[in-house]
Amino acid sequence: MIRNGLDLLARRSPIHKPIFKTLFGLDIKLGCTIITAFALFNKVAGVYGVNVIFTGGTFAQCTMYLYSVGTLAGFVWGLKQITEENPTNSLLYANMFAIDHIISSIYSAVFFKHWYFDEPHDGRRADVGDLTKGWGGVAHQDLTEMDRITAAKEIWGREKVFAGLVLLSGFVAKVYFILIIYSFSLSLIQGTYVSNNQSNRANYRSNNSNQDE
Repeated sequence: MIRNGLDLLARRSPIHKPIFKTLFGLDIKLGCTIITAFALFNKVAGVYGVNVIFTGGTFAQCTMYLYSVGTLAGFVWGLKQITEENPTNSLLYANMFAIDHIISSIYSAVFFKHWYFDEPHDGRRADVGDLTKGWGGVAHQDLTEMDRITAAKEIWGREKVFAGLVLLSGFVAKVYFILIIYSFSLSLIQGTYVSNNQSNRANYRSNNSNQDE
């Protein structure tokens, strides 16, 4: 069943032709390499986050970090397919990258709900596991409870818009990166991928031939 699913992902794409040819002017293959390298860095960070299992992290935190560790090899494999310009496997990796974004977005939505709707933001010190007891909260010890709550609400009122914009920007950027990887894989499949170096050499030869004429 898993094999059939992977075969299907290696043949199907939600888009039918490349949308982008470059990543902000960079060669699209280099762009995919950079995107995957950053994704790998993020996954490696999950290795260090696994310690929340032993420090009283929530179920969502534990499963998120375990998921990051479990998918690390897939991104290493994807980087190899990009480097080798393997058309079929690059499309498979593009689909895997998109699925990873969906799963990551679900986790982000869970944390968003908790932080925006469940967390009281009243200035009390939050205990998130044994190692964080006593951390956080409004630091002024001479505040009354009402003043502390008011101060915390004001701080959160200033921060929540910016935090929301950061989350939204990250989501949009990830969608853009997905389309970049899809575009690269489809250009390989359709035989239309030309690196910037090849394009520059072709333009150079064309200009020289025109001058000779």
